[in-house]
Amino acid sequence: MGKIDFKKIMKYDGYMRMLLINGIIFSGIGIYLVVSKVEVGIVSYIFYAVALISFVGLILRYIYLSNFKVKLISAQATILRIFYNRGVKIMTCTYIIDGVTYKKRYSVNYTPTTRNYKKEDVVDILAKESNPKQSLIKDLYFE
Repeated sequence: MGKIDFKKIMKYDGYMRMLLINGIIFSGIGIYLVVSKVEVGIVSYIFYAVALISFVGLILRYIYLSNFKVKLISAQATILRIFYNRGVKIMTCTYIIDGVTYKKRYSVNYTPTTRNYKKEDVVDILAKESNPKQSLIKDLYFE
């Protein structure tokens, strides 16, 4: 039905941005502490551990989104709630597939495209046929 577009994912997905930025920042701080030879002991290892966790999370998120190459169901979702947190727009939506109502929270980057989403708006989503709880917004994640 729709092919996943990883350029759009890097632009719109709030989790990918958060994990990538955290990984880069904590790696940079850890490298700085090692290169500057500041006596910090275990602190530099903590920065490396947080960076590693961020990069592992980035890989897991990529794998999760790659799994949307299966058979998908199209549906209409209604935005129930919107709030912002550090440049990320968090939208709670509800949608009905096969008579069952699902509620899902999407974390998207605040961009000119996502700025137009308002409460009570209807958006197109694509959900996995095998597990309708897993869904993504069609305009933000698919070609």
